[in-house]
Amino acid sequence: MARGQMICLVVVLLAGRGFARPPKVLPQPDPDRVTLARAHIQTDDASLLNFFRQRTLTPDHAATLRLLVRQLGDRSFRKREQATAGLKAAGRAALSLVAPAMHDPDPEIAWRAQQCVRAIDSEAEIERILAVARLLARRKPGGAAEVVLAYLPFAQDERVEEELTQTVAAVAWSGDRAKPVVLRALTDAQPAKRAVAVQVLGNSKNPKLRAAVRPLLHDPDPKVRLRAAQASVANGDKEGVVTLIDLLADAPQQVGWRAQDILSDLAGDQAPVVTLGEPQSDGARKGRDVWMRWWEAHKDRIDLALLNRADRTLGFTLLVAIDGYKGQKGQVWEVSHSGRTLWAITDVNRPMDARVLPGNRVLVAEYGGQAITIRNRHTGKIEKEYSTKGRCPSDIQLLPNGHIFCAVWPNGLIELAPNGKQVFTFTSSRGSITSGQKLRDGHMVYVTQNGFLAEIDAEGKELRDIKFTEPSGWRLGLDVLPGPRYLIAHQGANKVVEYDRDGKRLWECAAKSPTQVTRLINGNTLITCNDNHVIEVNRAGKVVWEQRLQGRPFRARRR
Repeated sequence: MARGQMICLVVVLLAGRGFARPPKVLPQPDPDRVTLARAHIQTDDASLLNFFRQRTLTPDHAATLRLLVRQLGDRSFRKREQATAGLKAAGRAALSLVAPAMHDPDPEIAWRAQQCVRAIDSEAEIERILAVARLLARRKPGGAAEVVLAYLPFAQDERVEEELTQTVAAVAWSGDRAKPVVLRALTDAQPAKRAVAVQVLGNSKNPKLRAAVRPLLHDPDPKVRLRAAQASVANGDKEGVVTLIDLLADAPQQVGWRAQDILSDLAGDQAPVVTLGEPQSDGARKGRDVWMRWWEAHKDRIDLALLNRADRTLGFTLLVAIDGYKGQKGQVWEVSHSGRTLWAITDVNRPMDARVLPGNRVLVAEYGGQAITIRNRHTGKIEKEYSTKGRCPSDIQLLPNGHIFCAVWPNGLIELAPNGKQVFTFTSSRGSITSGQKLRDGHMVYVTQNGFLAEIDAEGKELRDIKFTEPSGWRLGLDVLPGPRYLIAHQGANKVVEYDRDGKRLWECAAKSPTQVTRLINGNTLITCNDNHVIEVNRAGKVVWEQRLQGRPFRARRR
């Protein structure tokens, strides 16, 4: 046989034995571009900028929109249709003008105004705004800072404000110099612009820019003061702590709660237990005074460098359903804020928890398989598997050292090294553990089915315990907050309660059959309910987001 023929034969044989070149992996589509394509919105730079320009309310634009509102009742059907389309295209900037028309005595105007509000205040519109903001942040086209800052006062949604702030932070610089439009925003008449400028410039490495932000610790707007205080504290300026404490008494509750969350992170185990009342109330002033006494006692020993509140979220929610898919199979998947599925693994063996990992992977606690797996989140293929040796995993954490911490049914806590070796194991004498968490100081906290919470040290020695009076049902969920405080999902009592270290109630809200709970960065609480839905509630207990789904959800996480 000729030498060339022999080489070809060897190549063919090797390919047949599994040595063929692996198939090319196609890149995943950009979810933001997909979102906009579905809405027929172009994604070139000019179109993205024009998206916000069309939704920015100038005086002339406002006059035009007021005229369109009156034309909702025009005798001409064509003009009524044109007015409706024009108001919808204006987006959320038109809300303040259109909403009052929902109660107009003319039924045609009232009906069409309702249709407009429903369209421009929808989750789909918010998702489009977020998608445009993220694309602009990545591309940084010329003029983006001016356009986004101009739109900011019309955002009227906390999620949108946060994303636009990140966009401004990305486009605010020419080299290492802040663009003039961002510098001017520090003294703008609109508080929304000042707040963003404070956050962007206050977190810069330039000491002159940080100094320019400092006077806004005394800004008339509470949200601006909050942003200035956050930046000030992050830069080691203790005057920012005093501003945070003052906000507890005179700011709207959402701002006061946010300030208290930051203070609690700063204080750690030394945080005073304070329940804030309405602004300017005796309760709010007493809360401020308690925190001020704490500050006077501890300010010389507090290290502001330990505080890091620069976290942000993508707005994606990871959902884990233990069963209900393909018979008794479970599912792990992620949705956008509007509920659109981003990816899904539909053949998981009764999962109870999951964590998204870098590199398109997801860590899953497979209760039914008595194993912890790492799967490719696009194909579902198991890339690595750790046996939990006859016990069923529930809560999981990926620790900073690369180890995996996990609560295992019926009554254990374990820690696994990357090679799968158990480097720590603990068995509770208090009953079946339903949820557990490892803290930064090496301590561990767990809750049991019979209504106990216990904290143990790294050696397994019990340090404190709480016996709950609420009916336990079959599940207690746990999230440990700074302080420490404990956020507990009482499945048997249909409620979520926040406790201090001694078991005193600080906050609670109703929730139907909650299995797990998480306090979010924005101060809201994400609750997984076993009756087929997940909700996000604010501190007033109002549901601000909801996802209904097939199957029994067991855990939700926001990232």
